[in-house]
Amino acid sequence: MKSNVKYAMSFCFTMIMMWPVFCLSVAAIEENIGASVQEPEGETETEEDLYYIVTAEGEIVITGGPDRSEIIIPAQIGGMPVAGIGENAFLGRTDIETVTISPGVRYVGANAFAGCEMLKTVKLAEGLQYIGESAFFGDSVLEEIWLPDSMAFVGENAFGDCAKLGTIRFPQTAHVDEYAFEGSLWQELRDQGDFQIRGSCLISAEGGEGAVLEIPYGVTKTMDHPSESGYVNAVIGQYMVYGDKIQYEEILLPETMVRLGEGSFNRTKIDRIIFPESLREIGTFAFRDAILDEVILPGGLKTIEDWAFADAALTAIELPETLNEIGMGAFSGTDLEEIVIPGSGCYVGRYAFDCCERLSNIVFEEGISTMSVSICNYSNLERLQFPESLQVLEGSQFFIPSLRRIYIPGGAAVTDDEKIFRVYVENEVPLVIYGQSGSRAEEVAKAWGMEFVEAASGDEMP
Repeated sequence: MKSNVKYAMSFCFTMIMMWPVFCLSVAAIEENIGASVQEPEGETETEEDLYYIVTAEGEIVITGGPDRSEIIIPAQIGGMPVAGIGENAFLGRTDIETVTISPGVRYVGANAFAGCEMLKTVKLAEGLQYIGESAFFGDSVLEEIWLPDSMAFVGENAFGDCAKLGTIRFPQTAHVDEYAFEGSLWQELRDQGDFQIRGSCLISAEGGEGAVLEIPYGVTKTMDHPSESGYVNAVIGQYMVYGDKIQYEEILLPETMVRLGEGSFNRTKIDRIIFPESLREIGTFAFRDAILDEVILPGGLKTIEDWAFADAALTAIELPETLNEIGMGAFSGTDLEEIVIPGSGCYVGRYAFDCCERLSNIVFEEGISTMSVSICNYSNLERLQFPESLQVLEGSQFFIPSLRRIYIPGGAAVTDDEKIFRVYVENEVPLVIYGQSGSRAEEVAKAWGMEFVEAASGDEMP
């Protein structure tokens, strides 16, 4: 547990990289904030009952103020924008009861309001991006905080030891340190249940027959639980005896959930799970070897990482048009019977549908330009119809014993022909290639002694 106020530390960014689709990196946050978050040099000036320093960029950094119960941080002073509140600016002030930060102020520095024991109300406006380490640490009468949608980062112990802080409003895109709310009432209430949360990260949960896991609003991700074997307890991170499965009757994910981390629900039996529209990433092994049946993924999902649903008892899934990537082996070994690959530029990794023995139909929507033929090895497909948009058909180890017909569009440039077609010749599989006359498809058929059938489009292939 980390709960000590680090009053003497300089205010700097020591944060992890944010999720690239949503969040800002450290460098990007600093760039957007404009001025460096290091304490600027210069003489202290006074106006509107505040002390401040003017940065080299012509922006204001608040450094303190005289005794008063209400502190209002304005958007401008003397026509110059207020960039933020410097570290230790109001540290230990027992006279302050209310703080209002105006729109456009970008950051609150480390320890800025730490130890303000009478601070009960904090009003934060849009434009605020960063709350530093221990910024409101030990503000024991603060009961509620609403973080604006512009928030990108909340540091360690930012609201630590706020004993009465029970209500927090989270934006969906912020990175919240695991210990941002350590010692707060919000943290304690959540740790009393069948799961534990640090910051906005679910780090543990307990299942069981009939168990319902309702993850509270504000949680944006589940903790990564990687292991060498790939088998870990659902969300908890304890190694399991192979063959045992954690059970949940229902898992309820909040609308703030952005990422399901690595191994989150690996080898878990889930009767019902609803993915929120906020979800953007499903991590490696997240549902590997799980029992799920049908899954409906949300619109807005961007990434399904390697082996995310591998070996799961999954019979049907609908992939959203927003997908950017389906990782290697993402659905390998599942019970899928049909799959539609969205054509919105989605990259499909090798072995994505490998060893799906029940897979008898795969549809590639127009828009896909690059495809690895090894995505569906050892399935039950009899035909493969690639879209007209396909330009590169990548080679790799590839064999579908049931495959009899394949359509290659005229714009495709087939690579690694030996890896794609040699095994069919060696196993005497009568593969028929369909395509336009004079195209790469006809060249391949002649090179490997396969039957070629001219077809204006893949729809003409039976």
